[in-house]
Amino acid sequence: MHFPATLEILGKTWTVEILPESRLNARREVGEIVYTHTSIAVEDGQSEEQAIDTLLHEAIHAIDYTMAIGLEERQVHALSSGLYALLKQNPALLALFNRPEDEHGG
Repeated sequence: MHFPATLEILGKTWTVEILPESRLNARREVGEIVYTHTSIAVEDGQSEEQAIDTLLHEAIHAIDYTMAIGLEERQVHALSSGLYALLKQNPALLALFNRPEDEHGG
């Protein structure tokens, strides 16, 4: 799985790492966010679908932290799974983000 090395989330640059299964699996986690280092880790060895869902999950944690929303873990999980399904099942929606600025109607 090839992820971007960084994600820009609300004005902060978050590094993205793929970590060996053994590092995160000892804690029974497939992803991790370290707020003080603005870093996100995703466990290697997941299916592509699960790895993308995990990255979205950790990105939602970053949004929650930055905006001080106070989401519970179950809410973050539901949002990441829902966003994954929305974007996967509606590629035309995702394509809207890749259009040049002058095509956005503004």
